[in-house]
Formats: sequence, C-alpha cells, structure tokens
Amino acid sequence: VSIVNRVATITTPGSTWTGGETITFTATDPALETDSDDATFTVLSQGCPDGMIHYWQLDETSAPPFVDSYGITDATCTDCPTPVAGLVNGAQEFDRLTDMVTVPDDGTYDWSATSDYTIEFWLNKSSGCDGSTQPDNEVVVGRSGGGWWIGVMCEGGANQTKVRAYFGATTDLYSTTSMTDGVWHHIAFVRDNTAGQWLMYIDGSLEVSQTSAGRSLAASDPLTIGWFNGPDVGKYRLGAILDE
Repeated sequence: VSIVNRVATITTPGSTWTGGETITFTATDPALETDSDDATFTVLSQGCPDGMIHYWQLDETSAPPFVDSYGITDATCTDCPTPVAGLVNGAQEFDRLTDMVTVPDDGTYDWSATSDYTIEFWLNKSSGCDGSTQPDNEVVVGRSGGGWWIGVMCEGGANQTKVRAYFGATTDLYSTTSMTDGVWHHIAFVRDNTAGQWLMYIDGSLEVSQTSAGRSLAASDPLTIGWFNGPDVGKYRLGAILDE
C-alpha cells in the first residue's frame, strides 16, 4: 500500500492474483491522538465465458508446450516463436519464416453449420506485409481441412494489412482497421447462428458483419497458430506478436 496526497494505491502481487487482505489505516492528529480502522479488500476472478473450450495464454518462456489453461489440449511447436513481453504477462513473437504452433485435433473445433462460436486473440504487428500475393497472407489461426483462417490480409488492394476472416468463398470478411501500427489490437470473430450472422470486432467495436448461412468446419487435421497447413509450404506465416 502506498499513500500519497491522501490517495491510497494498493498493488497486488500480479495481474492474475485473486484473494483478500485486511489493511489497518491509522490517523494521527496534531495532538498525537490516534484512531485506527480496518478495511478489507477482495479481488475476485471474473471467470471465463460460458461455453469456453480452450485458452492458450502464450505466457511460456520455455516451450513446448503452450498450456491450454481452460481445456486439455496443449499446443506444441518444433520451430517455436520467441517469448517476449505481452499485453498480459508474456507473449510470443512469430518471425514470418519458420515459427509455427500446432494444436492437435481433439474434435472440439469441428463446428457444424448451426454452431455458435467465437475466436479471439490480441495481436501486435509493427511490420508491413512481405509480399502481395495470396501465399503472403499472414495467418494467426486457421485449419486447412476446415477451409478457414483468420489473420492479416497481404494480397494487394484496399484491404491489405487489415484483418481477414476467410471461411469460404461466400464468407470472406475484412476489418476497416489496419494492423501494422505497432500497437495491441483485440480481434474477436463471432458466428452467431441464431441471428444468422458472421461478425468481426476490433478493439471491442463491430467493424464488419455478414448475414448468411453457416457451414460445417469439421476436419481431422490440427489447428494451426502462426501458419497455415496449406499447399504452399513455408507460406502464410505470421510476422507479429500474439498474446492470449
């Protein structure tokens, strides 16, 4: 506890700390008369959203694995990204060359045409694209067998450097915000089957939506982070920092 100009600042041991502490405040007047009172401060966990299935925090300084903090499917790597400071504790920096993280298939992201789901992450990208052809697109997360990926659009045109969510030829969404400003951005992609909508949120604001039918994303191959298991080997690689 630090008290400056009558303002008490209470610092917890860490950003994920929860618990309670009782602090005694004592005041002394000019006549040296004192009075004390106790105050109890409690930090509660906000918990995770209902229906959450996986949570890779990417805090590891020595990987693999990247622990699935909510589910049971840890991510692995052979050519691993570099651990760096993140927005929340640690993060992983992908070099756009060889870094690749893989999540084994466990059946939990075999979404059907009537499923509701959300995919979200924090992204910090300070460099532009390395080219302007289709294989230069930079994938944050995707699944080749399911035919979908979310990442940074690098093909030439007005949407270059914006977030692209490709879920087939009829569902291809682009953000209005560019990602190459070197600051953290929160990206959330949502399939709301009840409303029949696909939605993309950037930093908490809805930037683009589309109303159309869902599609089956069932497959047997792994989920890929920082790369895409497609026909262009060594392409679709991410050059950015990824967190949470």
